[in-house]
Amino acid sequence: MRLRESLSLRGGGEVPGVQWSQRQDSLMIKVEVPAGASLDHLTVSGDGDVLEWADEKVTLNLGLYGKLDQSSVVKVDAGRQVTLNAKKATPEWWPKLTQGPKPTNVKVDWASWKDEDEGKCFSRLPPVPLLPVPVFLCRSLPRPRTLLWLLLSQFMSC
Repeated sequence: MRLRESLSLRGGGEVPGVQWSQRQDSLMIKVEVPAGASLDHLTVSGDGDVLEWADEKVTLNLGLYGKLDQSSVVKVDAGRQVTLNAKKATPEWWPKLTQGPKPTNVKVDWASWKDEDEGKCFSRLPPVPLLPVPVFLCRSLPRPRTLLWLLLSQFMSC
């Protein structure tokens, strides 16, 4: 059980699957809901650094890497899955969700993940004005497909 220091098993309930993603200032955690489990006991406790769910059907206790602002926690029930959205106490990028080794039931939600440098490429480019181009200059321009490739290669080089 040494590998599960951040995930403690108590009471014999099912351990649900957990997916997580982050932004610099917020965290999103998706937890699978087993049949018959009550969401009333799913809470962020401690100083905002522990995700707990103790029920007769479910047992989950994750020590989070950092602290969350408990007043900003929002639970969205989607039937077989519940999503917790919360603001981080200090806006910073976490290298992982939990303290200690990674539990086997915790996965990264790549569909909603956003990297630290994502979105910075477009913000540093100056806006390009659209100007009318005379017809005699259009004949000397590259074909539209080549022009599109040139524009995209500028964005991809960030």
